[in-house]
Amino acid sequence: MRFDVSIAHEATCTRVGVIGEPTLGRLLSLMQVLEVDSTSWPRPSVLLDLRGLRSPLGQEEQSRLAAEAMRRLPGMQKIAVVAAGTGVREAQGVRFFQEADAALKWLA
Repeated sequence: MRFDVSIAHEATCTRVGVIGEPTLGRLLSLMQVLEVDSTSWPRPSVLLDLRGLRSPLGQEEQSRLAAEAMRRLPGMQKIAVVAAGTGVREAQGVRFFQEADAALKWLA
């Protein structure tokens, strides 16, 4: 399962984009890498952009990812996830959005 990750520091947050076909296990492992990397991020908020996933995560998978993000990114005051096919909701302290603009507005 191949996937690519991009990290961009933006005005209101750090955006982590994931494109491809990662398994849930690989996404959870990515949170471990971000735990170390996030200590040097300039802002205490992150946008996980999952719109590039070829197979969208189900609600249970989203909740597991949200729980791992909260656990691994304790320095982040706000964590937003943009994912296809999800409405605005909160799971495990992480807010989910369908549109990036709404997520960025919430993070600001």
